[in-house]
Amino acid sequence: MPTLAETWFNEGHEQGVAQGIQQGNLSTAHKNLVDILETRFHVVPVSVTTRIDELDDPDRLNRLIKMAVVVDSLAEFEKLLISTHH
Repeated sequence: MPTLAETWFNEGHEQGVAQGIQQGNLSTAHKNLVDILETRFHVVPVSVTTRIDELDDPDRLNRLIKMAVVVDSLAEFEKLLISTHH
């Protein structure tokens, strides 16, 4: 039977791994969103990439990725990015 200290350590380790995975997923989503915008519109202003990098809601990021594929212009995407800001 593990000691109390071992139990706390294991729980902390598991939580740290989960947080690391979540952060990695967010970083990948940020990169994918910027990549889509760069592919479609060639140049993405720093103000847009900064705002994207500040996003921490995976669902919102996924919605924006889908929107980035179908919007007609970068200006339209910027409006969506601002209007969906919480």
